[in-house]
Amino acid sequence: MQSKILSVLLAGACLFALLACEIPAITITIGGPAATATPLPPTIVAMPPAPTNTLVPSPVPTNTSVPPPVPTNTSVPPPVPTNTSVPPPVPTNTSVPPSVPTNTSVPPPTTAPVVPTSTATLIPPTPTLPATLTPTRTLVPSPPAPPRRLNTGVIVKQSPSWSAGGESYLVITNTVTLDSVALLTAKDDQAPLIAVYIRARDSHRIESIWAGEYNFYYVLGEDWDSANARFTRKTEYHRFTGTVNFERIIDPKTRTVNYTYWRLPLLGGSEEPQLPIIDAATFPSLK
Repeated sequence: MQSKILSVLLAGACLFALLACEIPAITITIGGPAATATPLPPTIVAMPPAPTNTLVPSPVPTNTSVPPPVPTNTSVPPPVPTNTSVPPPVPTNTSVPPSVPTNTSVPPPTTAPVVPTSTATLIPPTPTLPATLTPTRTLVPSPPAPPRRLNTGVIVKQSPSWSAGGESYLVITNTVTLDSVALLTAKDDQAPLIAVYIRARDSHRIESIWAGEYNFYYVLGEDWDSANARFTRKTEYHRFTGTVNFERIIDPKTRTVNYTYWRLPLLGGSEEPQLPIIDAATFPSLK
C-alpha cells in the first residue's frame, strides 16, 4: 500500500516539474524596472530503485509561499550529481510600460475665501473742554436799608410867626406802626406853623399854643428823607375834618382864666371818618 502512495506522489512531482519548465517568466512592474522571476532548472534526483524506475524532479517553487513538505522516505539517498548547466534565460519583455502621467501640480490650498470685513477703527473721543462759563451779573435785590428815622419831638418845620408863650397844648398819640409828622396850620392858611416828628407807637405834646383856630394834618410813612422832607415808603396823608380851637376863657365871677387843650390820635387808613386820607397835592409842604 505504501509503495502505491509513493508512486503516485512521484508521478505528481514529475508532472509539476514539466509544467514549471514550460511556464514563461512572469514580469511584475511596480513603478520602476521590471523584476523578473527566473525559474530554477529542474533538479533530477536519483532515487533508489523502486518498483517503477521514475525520476523524481525536485519541486519547482512557483509561488513565494512554500508548500508544506511532502513526507518522504526518511532514508536519504546519496547525492546524485546534477546537471549544473543553467539553461539560458527566457527572454522576457523588459519594456517598461509608460507610466501613467500623474498630476504633479500642487493644488492651491483649499482655504475659505477671504470675505472682506469692515474693521471698525475706534477713534478716541475728542475731549470736550468744559464750556467757558461767562459770568453773568445777577441782580440780587439787596435787603432794604434800615429806615431812616428821627426822634420823637424833633421839629421838622417851624414858621417864623410861631412863637411860644400861649397857655394851651396839644397831645398827639401815634397808634400805628408807622412813623409820622404832625403839624398845625392857621385856619385860613396852608403854610405849616409847626411840624414835629413822632415815631410809631409814641406820643408828643406841643406846648405853648396861643388861642385860636387851627387846621390839623399828619402824614404816616417809613424811611424819612430829611433832604426832601418826606417819607419814601408806605406814605399816607390825613387831615382832621374840623378845626382845632384853642380858647382862653375868663370866669367873670372868679376872674379865673381857663385854657383848652386837645388830645388827637393818629390813625391809619380810613378807620376814622374825621381823619380821612387826602391827596398828597393838598397836603402842606414840609420843605
